[in-house]
Amino acid sequence: MNPRTLWFTLMLLLFSIPLACAPSLVTAGSCSYGSCSAWIRTDNDSWQPATIHPQLHPGGTLEIIVVLTPSIPTSGVFCKLHEFGTPVYETVHGPSAINTVICCGDTLPGVNLTYHWVVRVLPNTCWINGTAPLEVFAQFSKSDTDAETLSFDALCAFIEGPDPPPYQGDSVHAQGPSSPVSNIIVCMIPIFLCTTGVMVMIIKLRSRRSGPDS
Repeated sequence: MNPRTLWFTLMLLLFSIPLACAPSLVTAGSCSYGSCSAWIRTDNDSWQPATIHPQLHPGGTLEIIVVLTPSIPTSGVFCKLHEFGTPVYETVHGPSAINTVICCGDTLPGVNLTYHWVVRVLPNTCWINGTAPLEVFAQFSKSDTDAETLSFDALCAFIEGPDPPPYQGDSVHAQGPSSPVSNIIVCMIPIFLCTTGVMVMIIKLRSRRSGPDS
C-alpha cells in the first residue's frame, strides 16, 4: 500500500469513529411519509423530549407539544393523544380531547404542524399507584388508500395516591394543652377505683371470718 492510500485510510477512520460514537439525533417517531416529535413539561419545569417518566398526583397538570412534519405531499395528516384502559387523563386546554383525532387536510412536505395541550390527571381516577402511559398517534395519508402511521409514548407516568390528611393527634391534644388540675384528676381516677375495689374485698373477707355467731 502506497503512502497516499495509507494516509487516506487513516483519515477516513479518524473521521468515522466520532460519527459512529455520536448520539443519534432522531425524532420520537418517523415513517416513510413523515415524522413526529413531542415535548412535555410538568409543574413549570423545563421542556423535555418524549418519552418522560414523571410522578403525578390526581389533579396534577402537564403540557404537551406535538410537531408533525410530512416528508411528502399529503392529502391528510391526523394526530391524537391516546390512552388505554382505565381513564387517567383529560384535556384542560388544547385542540382535542383525549382519544379524539385531529385532522389537517392537504399539507406540503417540510411544513410543521404544531399542537399544544394542557392535560390533567383526573382528580377521581381509579388508577393510582400504577403506571399510566399517554401515547401520541399520527397518520400521514398520501391518498385515501395509501397511508403510513406511527405511535410512541409521550410520557409514562406513575400516578401516586392522594396525600394522607395531616396528623391531628389524639382528642386531648387536638383541644390544646390540658391544665395541671385536670391531669391530676385523670391520674387519680384509676387509683381511686383500685383503692375502692381493695376496700370492698377487705370488708367481704372480714364479714366471712366473723361469721353469724361472732
